[in-house]
Amino acid sequence: MKEAQIKESNVLNNINRVNNTTPNISQNLNKQVSSINQIPTLSQATKSEVELTHNSIKKTSNIEVTHPQEQNIQDTKKQKQDTLKNKNDLENDSTIGRVQDIHIEPNIVKEDLTFRNPNIESLRVNVNQLDFAVTRRVRVYLKKLIDIGGSDLHLKAGAKIRARINGDIIIFSDDIFSKDDAITFAKELTRTRYTEFVSNKEMDMTYIYDVSNRFRVNMFFQMDGVSFAFRTIPTTQNTIDGLGLPKAIHNIVDMERGLVLVTGITGSGKSTTLASIINEINHKHAKHIITIEDPIEFIHKDMKSIINQRSVGMDTNSFASALKAALREDPDIILVGEMRDIETIEMALHAAETGHLVLSTLHTIDSKETINRIVSVFPTHDQTRIRATLASTLNAVVSQRLLKNKDGGRTAAIELLFRTPRIELIINEGRDGEILEALSEGKDIYHTQTFDQHLFELITNGIVDEDMALEKATSSSDLKLKLKNISFAGKNEEGDSITIKR
Repeated sequence: MKEAQIKESNVLNNINRVNNTTPNISQNLNKQVSSINQIPTLSQATKSEVELTHNSIKKTSNIEVTHPQEQNIQDTKKQKQDTLKNKNDLENDSTIGRVQDIHIEPNIVKEDLTFRNPNIESLRVNVNQLDFAVTRRVRVYLKKLIDIGGSDLHLKAGAKIRARINGDIIIFSDDIFSKDDAITFAKELTRTRYTEFVSNKEMDMTYIYDVSNRFRVNMFFQMDGVSFAFRTIPTTQNTIDGLGLPKAIHNIVDMERGLVLVTGITGSGKSTTLASIINEINHKHAKHIITIEDPIEFIHKDMKSIINQRSVGMDTNSFASALKAALREDPDIILVGEMRDIETIEMALHAAETGHLVLSTLHTIDSKETINRIVSVFPTHDQTRIRATLASTLNAVVSQRLLKNKDGGRTAAIELLFRTPRIELIINEGRDGEILEALSEGKDIYHTQTFDQHLFELITNGIVDEDMALEKATSSSDLKLKLKNISFAGKNEEGDSITIKR
């Protein structure tokens, strides 16, 4: 029935296009009209519309259009001469492209257009038929990326190979990654999950290059075919100090309960910071830690703590379902890779409220936006309750912005929010506009800080240059003014010259 309805729809669409087609389509139109008798479930209304269109065209043009029954007789009489003349007619007909456009044909799924109208069952991959030639080629690019310390590899159907080195996208190879290469590579990566990829249009996974190098992979359909984004995952466990993060972040390691969020744009190092916190907890405390990730990036080995790592799509169906189950698994600490929806946020707040330490991420640029994002997800009538819960459970927000340093690498500028009596009151009463001032004024007592305060330190310590810092500042004018007001060649109490590197 569904196939017949599709054919019926095609007939109607083709009829509408006939009116604007040149007189050279006569023979093809007759075939279109004749074809309706071969669709058993075609509605009477559609047949009537075809008949009316058929008669209308006869009256308003010089096209010779025949009734389907007459056509059967004429086709028999003219079959021989039509066959003889067919080749020359096709070669000389300037409207042949338009004539072909109105042919009724079955839907055909092309290999490079499976995402348009996939027949999922027909796309199942036989792993034994894959030779992994494209994978071997991609591994050459990945090896080169590893050797030069790049962070990302980008493969796009029909384009050159590109990579991100120290934050900049460059042409990595002049080789063209063809559409066929992209489809084949998608099959080689996903294997038996290829139909799932085609159905969902995107997929996350982890690719293990060797025991020392792993990549987070996102593959997705786009208008030209399939693209792939590879992100390097450090296998060595980073420490908070090793990443150059503020000393105050060590305070998170000793927290027993509440919500801790690491925020920033994509690629700002959120996962790396979270992994360093988990790593330090693992070495310092005996805890049961459950991580819920999509996909698993950093692999942790049990030290003082026991760590169970679950991958969404492989070990659990969703963040929300895994988080709900985690509450029955005797956890001390739950890491949620990302709070993507209202259900996950609600469950995370509940877990934090009931005595667990919950660590997660959001794609927000600072503390103020983070609080607004969480509250705004909920219906208006529920936002007062959420603010009260957030005010009492939000222990810390670590917001990150990566910028180039003077050594050619990258450094994180950090905004730090810790729950204080003032911060708690601000969140509860919805006075989010006062957060920045509270962070600035709480630096000495509570170890909170704004982005601009940290950028000022990075400049004066000679880690980043002034222009780069001003680009990342929350208020570049305020930071610039502060830099002008300090003495770069002053005198200390002993009268010695002081020079601050810039």
